[in-house]
Amino acid sequence: MEIHLKTSRTLDSDEITGLQQLMLAYWENHDSNYVKNKIVNGPNMDIVMVKNKEEVLGCNLYKLHKLANPFTERETPIFTFAVAYKKKGFRGNILWRLGSWYARKNLGPFWFLRSVIGVSIISSPKVFENFSTLFPLVYPTIDKETPSQVATFLQTYLNDYRNVPYELDDSCCYEYPYLESCDVTDHWEKHLKAKDETINEFFFERGIYIKKNQRIFRGEKILVACGYRSLRLVLKDVLANIFYKRVK
Repeated sequence: MEIHLKTSRTLDSDEITGLQQLMLAYWENHDSNYVKNKIVNGPNMDIVMVKNKEEVLGCNLYKLHKLANPFTERETPIFTFAVAYKKKGFRGNILWRLGSWYARKNLGPFWFLRSVIGVSIISSPKVFENFSTLFPLVYPTIDKETPSQVATFLQTYLNDYRNVPYELDDSCCYEYPYLESCDVTDHWEKHLKAKDETINEFFFERGIYIKKNQRIFRGEKILVACGYRSLRLVLKDVLANIFYKRVK
């Protein structure tokens, strides 16, 4: 297996087909031209793929910026995390494997010592849970209000750098009027549900998903999340885990 980096504009026909097949494995009713319409002809993103010869086994879309932010006093690398998919049977956290590869390529071999920020538009509790494992500090949180400076940063980033013309609410969600309220019950356990039930409830309470007649439906809201990672926070997290294990 090898990891390859392309941009939306340089995908060949086999890669476009491979990406489409990955998405259809998650959503049988997915638009058959989604990759061409939304990725190839959309904003130019960096696409990291893990391939076995010509077969695409997994992918993640990224974009890198350097911007002023509420976490540091100077401009810091900001990674946009977009869609991530992997083929059935592919083991491991695709976000971490391809994300660390992309970070190393852009920031060097000691990328993990650098301060970085991740931003992602998220519609899945499972994805939000995986995203949260990458950063010691993540917003929004389950039980605390998002600081105003973080909310302002996310709003500016959403409008100016993702070209999404909607306003965020107090939960860092925006209403997308073109999103169909489809039944996702059959996909919930396998593709959408987080291991942490409080995260699932967080998504229900904010209307991203709706329970009705013992079925689960996609709502019209989407979450925008950001995470901050620095050497100080990583060391603090490691020491806290060591202390917790000793006390336990």
